[in-house]
Amino acid sequence: MAVEWTKEQRQVIELRNRNILVSAAAGSGKTAVLVERIIKRITDEQRPVDVDRLLVVTFTNAAASEMRERIGDAIEAALEREPENHHLQRQQSLIHNAQITTIDSFCLYIVRNYFHTIDLEPGFRIADEGELALLKEQVLDEVLESFYEKSNEDFTSFMEAFATAKSDRNVRGMILELFTTAQSNPWQSEWLDKLDEDYKKACESPDDSVWMQLALSDYRNSMEDVLRELQKAWNLTQEFDGPQMYAGTIKSDLELVETLCTKDTYADIVQALTELPAYARLAAARGYDGSLQKQAQVKAAREQMKDTIQKLREKIFFQSQSDLKASLCRQQPMVHVLLELVRAFTEAYDKAKRKKSLVDFSDIEHFALDILVNAKTKEPTPVAEEFRNFFEEVMIDEYQDSNYLQEAILSAVSKVQSGEPNMFMVGDVKQSIYKFRLARPEIFMEKYDTYKTGEDVKDRVRIDLSRNFRSRREVTEATNFLCGQLMAKEVGNVEYDENAALYAGASYVEPQDAGQYATELLIATDSEDESQPMTEKEKEAVMVAERIQELVGHFPVTDDQTGEQRPAKYSDIVLLFRATTGWDEDFRRILTQKGIPVHILSLIHISDPTR
Repeated sequence: MAVEWTKEQRQVIELRNRNILVSAAAGSGKTAVLVERIIKRITDEQRPVDVDRLLVVTFTNAAASEMRERIGDAIEAALEREPENHHLQRQQSLIHNAQITTIDSFCLYIVRNYFHTIDLEPGFRIADEGELALLKEQVLDEVLESFYEKSNEDFTSFMEAFATAKSDRNVRGMILELFTTAQSNPWQSEWLDKLDEDYKKACESPDDSVWMQLALSDYRNSMEDVLRELQKAWNLTQEFDGPQMYAGTIKSDLELVETLCTKDTYADIVQALTELPAYARLAAARGYDGSLQKQAQVKAAREQMKDTIQKLREKIFFQSQSDLKASLCRQQPMVHVLLELVRAFTEAYDKAKRKKSLVDFSDIEHFALDILVNAKTKEPTPVAEEFRNFFEEVMIDEYQDSNYLQEAILSAVSKVQSGEPNMFMVGDVKQSIYKFRLARPEIFMEKYDTYKTGEDVKDRVRIDLSRNFRSRREVTEATNFLCGQLMAKEVGNVEYDENAALYAGASYVEPQDAGQYATELLIATDSEDESQPMTEKEKEAVMVAERIQELVGHFPVTDDQTGEQRPAKYSDIVLLFRATTGWDEDFRRILTQKGIPVHILSLIHISDPTR
């Protein structure tokens, strides 16, 4: 049975000769259309492409394996229809060597095959995390000891500021954190040099510094947020059951914040916050019989205003411009010392690893970049040209979790810089969860904001896959409601508007009861007849167990095989946690006590012995 693709999905599958960014919402069939695009490319009657001439980069080994398997299955299915097709027979052989891989594995492939171009010894071994942690501590000891031996005034001031008499743990943490961040940039040394130069410029001219731009942006975003909440509060005071006695005070607050919003220089903001007039007092609420919830919302908006202004005044705009400049100039030598420590640690750590023939995955990525791009000229090397001429298209999955180093590597093997657009990027910035691993979702957002939609766009095309084929309408509507309240451009770099929202695309049996599939919020409370005290986790587990028992055998679900409705089984239920650590054993114990079979992997899954 032929799949009925949506207009946007067909565009993803069929559009060629462009750089394409696909913003694929959860459940939008991203993997299916990516596989179909690959199949269409290798079976194109006019210009078929060998599967090994497509570079497909995914985020995990599991995703790469799944992608390879699905492409292999699709090739096999095509061969069943055309068993004499020699091109398809060839693809069946090539699929095993195709670069359907993670970025780490692709970089390792480059290094293994071209190590000689950067004079790298081939006998290296990828170290484990424990081994590297121990080596880092040893190298840190040596680096700090060497700085102590040749101690100067700036180093002494730095250590007095950030270390204690008993421990230099804070300093060690700063060095390692800055080192790790530098590793995610293509040219680590240049990035550190720029930090040094930026701080010197900030000392000379604070108004022109990167720090100042961030401070002013934070001020604008904070005050605009306060203004929006106060405007909502004002609207509440105008409603018939709202706290109308607060209207005068909220109007005064609005005028104050509107004035603060007009301040756009550091000096003006400091002056305005220093000379801030006393806040107007809320009128007495004696005899008020309106909505207590609306009254609380108005009060909360005022508290937010006061708290925001206080934090801005205490943490950022707490000194005059001349005092700020003096502070920056006092700190600049210490910043320079920190950067020197990071440089020294980087060099010593690299030497220690080379001595033991050890590398880590960051090393592999940097070696790959050195093989592909000349560090001095930033021009592609002959190896990069070789890859560019070989790969017909570079496809990147989970693009929102890329960093600048990975972006440089993949750009180097694409044809983009030679004027032939052939990058295909798929992701969803709303699902970016790896910033703690130094992912840079702003790479995705820069393209999202600059790429244009429409089939007539000649290059740099954005395609939005917003229809969710996984969930019922009630799920997408609840998700849109929550995310619409929580996600904004100023906060998470994502505006949850009509373009970001999820739209139900799956076809499900309509419920007989309109509220049957409504999203539920369950709140665990103390039971009056508890025989013994329970922890908060145990209370939640009991609550969840009782709800599962109510659902199983009664709640109607759509069978994924037959498409027909049937009563829910235990195996239809999955419990999702931010992390299972600290939760899994309590839930396993209590669910098992309640007679509910449980299977725990990286998520908690209710198993079913009858299935």
